[in-house]
Amino acid sequence: MLAPGEIIAQGLHHESLRTVAVVTLCFLAVSPATAGIMIGFDDVTANVAVIPNGYGGLQWSNMEVVNNTYFPDLAWGAEAGMVSPSSVAFNAYGNPATVSSSTPFLLDSVYLTGLWNDGLNVQIDGYLSGQLVYSAVEVVSATSPTLATMPGYAVDTVVFSSSGGTHHAAYTNGFGTDFVADNLIFTPGPLVPEPPTIAPAVVGIVAATIVVRRRPRYR
Repeated sequence: MLAPGEIIAQGLHHESLRTVAVVTLCFLAVSPATAGIMIGFDDVTANVAVIPNGYGGLQWSNMEVVNNTYFPDLAWGAEAGMVSPSSVAFNAYGNPATVSSSTPFLLDSVYLTGLWNDGLNVQIDGYLSGQLVYSAVEVVSATSPTLATMPGYAVDTVVFSSSGGTHHAAYTNGFGTDFVADNLIFTPGPLVPEPPTIAPAVVGIVAATIVVRRRPRYR
């Protein structure tokens, strides 16, 4: 595992995004069968650690945790994006990160911050059985967390991709398009369709933009 200094030194730049296709999908509105669970990452006591599969009841890919108590003098978004002390998650090297489960779940909300960049674009794509259910883009700052609230549709995979923005001048320790995540709330399955008196099972057809990304280059 790379130490924080190594992580800071190896920033990366994303190539521009290009819209290549538009698809339409039908999806189910659901009401949660159980209460939401918050993952604050604060039980991780290591300075930097890879989030293992099964943590919090979910599967994780390219997500790590940093404990801010080890870096009290470091100016970066990991400190600014901390909603509950003392740890936050981030996508290593700014590459896409995935949260998934073998059973459908709701991603209710998550706080997002740019690790180095203001105006960072964080795209959140929810999938169910390989089909795109929703796509949202949050533009976040590097100095305070933004609460991203997701629509109430069942998914089994959520992909977070970050790009763009402008380097925050006060953060002189590193650079890149990483995002910080804290206090993620999700509702685990099983999930049930809402009754017709509340909402129809099929709520309609939505257009979702599929974006192709060029491979990032490391520096």
